Amino acid sequence: MKETRLYVDFNDMLEHNLVLVSKSDVKNDSEGNEIRLYEGLTVKIYMDDVDEMGNQENLLAEGIVERNMITKGWGAIA
Repeated sequence: MKETRLYVDFNDMLEHNLVLVSKSDVKNDSEGNEIRLYEGLTVKIYMDDVDEMGNQENLLAEGIVERNMITKGWGAIA
């Protein structure tokens, strides 16, 4: 990846445009830097994936952090 991103699991989506980012206010990015999450923060997210040939092909998205009112924790619209 050319840019640092936050890892998420796109299999744990709450809605078609809402994915869980973290259970706490701090999450490490793809380079190990601590990122403090807050409402309105624009984030770039990813999930590891491979194509049919076994080549690395990460899933990428961008979104804005919003407080998850459904369950405790944070979510980002992706």
